[in-house]
Amino acid sequence: MTLVEAALLLIAFLAVAVSTVTDLATRKIKDVVTYPAILLALAIHLWAGGWDGDLGLGTKWSLIGLLVGGLPFLAMNTIDSRAFGMGDVKLMAAVGALVGWPLVLEVLLYVALAGGAVAILVLARKGILRQALVGMLSGRGKTEGDAASPSSVYIPYGVAIAGGTVIVIGIEIYRKGILL
Repeated sequence: MTLVEAALLLIAFLAVAVSTVTDLATRKIKDVVTYPAILLALAIHLWAGGWDGDLGLGTKWSLIGLLVGGLPFLAMNTIDSRAFGMGDVKLMAAVGALVGWPLVLEVLLYVALAGGAVAILVLARKGILRQALVGMLSGRGKTEGDAASPSSVYIPYGVAIAGGTVIVIGIEIYRKGILL
């Protein structure tokens, strides 16, 4: 792993770590974290790889990572703003910009898995996991008055973004070693 790759992964780690704390404490992911992370990602990618450097390093790959990471979350936010907040959208875009293409695809996979785990934990902690599962599996879904409705159950998705990102960082360190 090059020093540049390590720096990008460290910035991603710091961004998701801070965002996890603020998401749990205030239900907000702060712009003061996401915007600088995006700008740092683009600047480092430009400096290290130019526009079209090696796959995964270069501004082109960073922008593709930003779009691939952020657009699915933006689409869900557009369909239903309760699904993901704009902080989640910007954090995933920042992570995508930092890790670049194609690594952002791995991050999305692990974020989805972590999101499922976080949702199960939150529903279990509130004592409504069984009710939510029965509602899903029976096809009844949920109504606004249900205890398991999006308006009454907050899933801190910044935690899932952090979990998926940290897993991929660990995999990258395992694959490439540290600063080799």
